[in-house]
Amino acid sequence: MKIKPCPFCGSEAKLKITEDNSDYDYGKKYYDIRCTNKDCYLCDGADWNQSRPEDIIEIWNKRNKQKERDDKLTELGI
Repeated sequence: MKIKPCPFCGSEAKLKITEDNSDYDYGKKYYDIRCTNKDCYLCDGADWNQSRPEDIIEIWNKRNKQKERDDKLTELGI
C-alpha cells in the first residue's frame, strides 16, 4: 500500500517502526508515519501508533483533505 504525501506540507512521508522496551509489551512493534520535512508539524509523527503497518497507512491516507482542496482552488484561481 502506497503512503500518500504529508497533508500539511506535501512532502514525502515514511513509515516508522518502534519496538516497545517496557516490561509489559517488550519486543512488540508499533508503526507510525512521519513527514520527512523537518520543519513540518508531522515530522515527529502523528502518534497514531498501530500494531500493523497496513492500519497506520490506511489511517494516514484517509487524513483531512483540506490541503488538497485548498491547492485545487488555488490552481483554479478561486
